Amino acid sequence: MQAFISFISIPLSTTGRQFLTTSSKTIFAHNIWLSAGRPSSGSVFDLKKNAKYKYKIAVRDAVREFEGRFDDELLSNYMKKDFNSFWKTWKKKAHNKRRTQYLSHAVAGV
Repeated sequence: MQAFISFISIPLSTTGRQFLTTSSKTIFAHNIWLSAGRPSSGSVFDLKKNAKYKYKIAVRDAVREFEGRFDDELLSNYMKKDFNSFWKTWKKKAHNKRRTQYLSHAVAGV
């Protein structure tokens, strides 16, 4: 088994914190499921299945939050060819000044 470290950057928003919490709970539930012998039914399986479902919802919410940063104001400025307003809106939305937390995740691979 070979392990490597990957560094990711996640904004310290509410969705980012929820994503990290959900991610760690999902990994924990998956490890419990593995140590129990990978059951296909029962309470351990339900724990893993529910954690995986919550993780998928957290990923979807994080993607929606990211995509929501760019709205109709940006598109309308572009379509009107008002490039000064376009770039002002772009800078306001894309270059936020939120602090970023750097995390390292050990990922095991075969």
